[in-house]
Amino acid sequence: MVPDGENLITDYQVGTNHQGEITWSDYAIVTKTMERISLLESCILNSSESTQSIKQKFLPPPLFNNQYSKAFGTLYTASYSPLNKSVDLLWPGKQISLELADFVELKTLINLKARVNRLLSI
Repeated sequence: MVPDGENLITDYQVGTNHQGEITWSDYAIVTKTMERISLLESCILNSSESTQSIKQKFLPPPLFNNQYSKAFGTLYTASYSPLNKSVDLLWPGKQISLELADFVELKTLINLKARVNRLLSI
C-alpha cells in the first residue's frame, strides 16, 4: 500500500519503506530501506535461518529503528502465525505471545529509551 497510489499485489516475500523503484532518495537513506530489504532477503534465502532467528533480526538496527525524534522509530514488531492463530509482539528485551483461542486483553509499558519531541500513539 502506498498513500498516493494503487495497491500493489505481489508474491514478493519481503517489504520495507519502498515498493518497486525508489522515488525519494533522501527518505530511502534516512530509513535505510535498501539495507533493510537486503537483510530480509538474505534471511529468507538462507536455509539455516529459523523463524526464531529471523525474529531476533528485527530487534537491532537496521530493522529496529529508534529515530523517534525524527518520527521514524519502531514501536513494535509483530510476528503472525496464521496456522497457530497466534502473534508474538517483540521489543528489545521483551516479548508478548498471544493466541486467538486463549486471548487475554492486556496493557504493557514499553520504554522507548529516547527523547521524543511529540506524542506517539498506537
